[in-house]
Amino acid sequence: MPQITITLTDTEYKAMEVIAYSPQEWVENVTKVRAEKAIKKITDEIVQQKLDAGESITSTREQLFLDADLQTAKERTDAEDSTVTP
Repeated sequence: MPQITITLTDTEYKAMEVIAYSPQEWVENVTKVRAEKAIKKITDEIVQQKLDAGESITSTREQLFLDADLQTAKERTDAEDSTVTP
């Protein structure tokens, strides 16, 4: 399973301690909730496309997402940057 690590300054960590009982749990929760929102939005779009095309849906939301051919934000940004002339 992929892992993401961040480094905070002492000041940033102290600020997080002021707003969150556990800064670690807070960051994990925010990240997971945001990921779930993205999964739902994307899979809702995939389901609608399949329904509009008269296709059947035979897998779970998670499997629909994993099977989807999706561009990452980095890929989209890099593609846009390559079309911009300085």
